[in-house]
Amino acid sequence: MKYMYIATACVATLGGCMSDTPTTIQATADKASFASVTSRSGFISNVAGRKIAEGDGYFVMNSDGTLEGVDVDGNAYSGIWTWENSTWCRAFNHTDGLTEPKCRSIAVNDAQIRITKIENGEAQFYRWQ
Repeated sequence: MKYMYIATACVATLGGCMSDTPTTIQATADKASFASVTSRSGFISNVAGRKIAEGDGYFVMNSDGTLEGVDVDGNAYSGIWTWENSTWCRAFNHTDGLTEPKCRSIAVNDAQIRITKIENGEAQFYRWQ
């Protein structure tokens, strides 16, 4: 097992963004134990509808292209997702409308989902709830 440092991303909620400063925590992850999700159908069968823990909060990406969750402060949020060029793209509902879409690569195993930023390769690991 390797030690990897991960950061919790800023999540835009209906009330605004939680924080622009990432929180770094230490977790163990074995890169070889993750299977890449490269198609919309693979995403729906492996990820959609499953509750994903995010600290004291959670989020769910539904098979109909919507997403919903509760942030660590107990605030509900929602948004939409699409599948584009082998990546999962999401935008959150905000008081000013939808946020700018962000695309991520997805990989899963029995215990976790790995969401990796396309622009810099930074990976975030979340456990299934």
